[in-house]
This record gives sequence, C-alpha cells and structure tokens, in this order.
Amino acid sequence: MIQEKTVSSNKTIFLDRPLRAVKLRSFSISSSDFENAKKKAFDQGHEEASTQFNQQIVNHRQETQSLQEQTLNQIQEKFKSLTQEISERLPNLVVTLTRKTLGGIELDQEKIDAIIQESLKEISNTEESLTLFLSEKDYETMSKVDESFSSKYPSIKFEKDESLNSGDCIIKNSFGLIDGRIDTKLNKVTQELQSE
Repeated sequence: MIQEKTVSSNKTIFLDRPLRAVKLRSFSISSSDFENAKKKAFDQGHEEASTQFNQQIVNHRQETQSLQEQTLNQIQEKFKSLTQEISERLPNLVVTLTRKTLGGIELDQEKIDAIIQESLKEISNTEESLTLFLSEKDYETMSKVDESFSSKYPSIKFEKDESLNSGDCIIKNSFGLIDGRIDTKLNKVTQELQSE
C-alpha cells in the first residue's frame, strides 16, 4: 500500500529506507479558483482583524470609562473632604478675625449705646432696677450720656468692671446676669456655625 504525504517544496525529508513506487502528483488550479481562494482568505483575514480591532476598541472604551469613573469618584471624595475641612475651620477663623478686628476698634457713645440696646432686648421689663456693668473706658463714655438715654431708661445704673473689655456689657437684674460680652456672643456664633 502506498502512503501519500503532502510536503511543501522547501522542506527536506529524511526517510529511513529508500522509496519504492513513488508517484509525484501535480495539480493545477485555475486562475479563477486561485482568485476565489485568495479573495476568501483576504475576506476571512479582514473579518478576523476587524473583530479583533473592534474588541480592542470596546476594551479601550471600558478602560477609559473605568478611569473616568475612578477620577470622578476621587474628585468627589476630595471635594467632600475639603468641604468638611473648610466647614470645620471657617467658623473659628471668622471668629478669630472678628476678635482681632474688634480689639482694635475705638467705640464712641453711639456704638456703646447700640451694644447696650442689643443687650437690653433680652430683658422683658426694662423699667425694673438694672445695673449695667461696662469696661472702664465705656463707663467714662456713657457717664457723659445725653438726656435721651437717661430718660428712656431711668432705672439703669452704670458701674465699671475692670475685667470687661471695651464693647462688653453685663446686665444685672432681679433674675440674675445677662452676659453681653463680645467673647460670649462670638462663642455663641461659633457654636451655631459649627452645628450647621
């Protein structure tokens, strides 16, 4: 029995015994069959390349989308972190700056009067006997008060308190003390800002 083997023309084969009854067959292919086979191979290669290319595009898009989502999430987290940090630091910064600013302001009689009026709003009955404690400097200013303030609040008695700063006032009535010091007001503002 003769075994047929197909061998390409550029390979050398070594056999362990000599060949007997060898037939070489040649085959011919028509040019139209050749062109059809060539076109079929080209189309198949083109389709495989297109499929691989399209898959690479899909993979690239997925990677890009994943990177975008990661970047946006990182930006959102950083934004939340910065917002939280600003929210925590801003009230103290504002109050510190306000304290420094108020420390250097000279108060005239009109401003002291406004501070007193603001503190008196916390008292329902301003006709009862009240003692208003002021800083030494503010006491000197208010002791020269015009008649309109004295006539409006005849029951108010001014006293100096060396522990108070300019702009501070404490009101004593029959129920206790009303703290109108600037530090107390600023601390209250700080607490309100931090609780929001």
